[in-house]
Amino acid sequence: MNWLTAFSHVPSLHYLDTGLLVPSKDLHNIVHVQDFLQYAHIKFCLLKPFAELEDYPLVDARDLLPSFEPALYEYTALPGFSLVVFDRPINYFQEIFQFDLLHTCRDPHQPPADQACVLPAALAHENQEQFLRHLPRSLREDFKERTTDLQVADLRSYSVLIQYLGYMDRAHVLSADADGAFYLSGIYASLPSDLDAELKRFGLRIKKFRPHDNQLYERNREFVYRFLMELYGYPISSERTTSAALFARRLHKMGERFFIKVLGQSDRTLTTIRCVESDQAQPVVEKTALIRVESRNAELVRTLERDGYFIDPARRVAILHVVYRQHNYDPHNVRQDRALSVMHQELIHPLTGARFTSGNIIKDSYS
Repeated sequence: MNWLTAFSHVPSLHYLDTGLLVPSKDLHNIVHVQDFLQYAHIKFCLLKPFAELEDYPLVDARDLLPSFEPALYEYTALPGFSLVVFDRPINYFQEIFQFDLLHTCRDPHQPPADQACVLPAALAHENQEQFLRHLPRSLREDFKERTTDLQVADLRSYSVLIQYLGYMDRAHVLSADADGAFYLSGIYASLPSDLDAELKRFGLRIKKFRPHDNQLYERNREFVYRFLMELYGYPISSERTTSAALFARRLHKMGERFFIKVLGQSDRTLTTIRCVESDQAQPVVEKTALIRVESRNAELVRTLERDGYFIDPARRVAILHVVYRQHNYDPHNVRQDRALSVMHQELIHPLTGARFTSGNIIKDSYS
């Protein structure tokens, strides 16, 4: 299939002739924001590179089974990003992390504007300049040309922006405006992680550490570190993933409704850590990647090919989405070393977004 047509038949999206995806209306619900971003990220950060690179490194479906192994090689030609979405307006001075603020015509804590509100030219220029400061020099002229007539904070521009955000350092931020509609409210965000304190608190809580016991700490430190990271969908790996995991842990403790999403240039996998319900005991972890369907079930393969789930039928390439269940540490559980298990797996149709749930694609023996 041509990647430009991806998700052109999703009812909640407007598909433009240029291949861009636009929400059919302003998004006021964080779940709808997650759905829109998922389609945009799959299309522009997975399918586009897959189409443009002859040797695109597909993910082995088994790598999406816990526990996760660190991917040591970094594919620098591929996009990578991290983002955080808050189900509330930004309160810039009160936030617990640093980022560069973007403006909308309905900035939070401002009087609601009428339907014809227009961002003043000076603020629109300031938004564009914020991007240019953090883009690689090779992308700046192209960015200026493509965004001259765009409001870069508007989610209707996101399909353009993600093609640049994927090559910028640090995270971007989405939140609600004065009318409750979500917008791109910040870039170049540093997600804080107090790894040492979190690791020691967690180890003490599950009784793998004792105060002042250096030998016990040395013996169990790697286990505690690995279990803590796996709770949030990662092995012990990069600073980007560590920051995402521990910032999600901190936001959950604060009672925030949010989700954090990361695409690594090493693992080539979209990982979402979401807490969008007020009574969630733990954030939910999800992963999405391009994989090759290795099933020997001929009927399954025929069904997927007939129904259009393969991006590349000759190689059986498909979009796999996995949702995980978290486990509290239990020393009496024979699988005590596992923080996650697979709760749900599905293939995503590249045109309609429909879900195929009938196959055990990652061969999880516990599904």
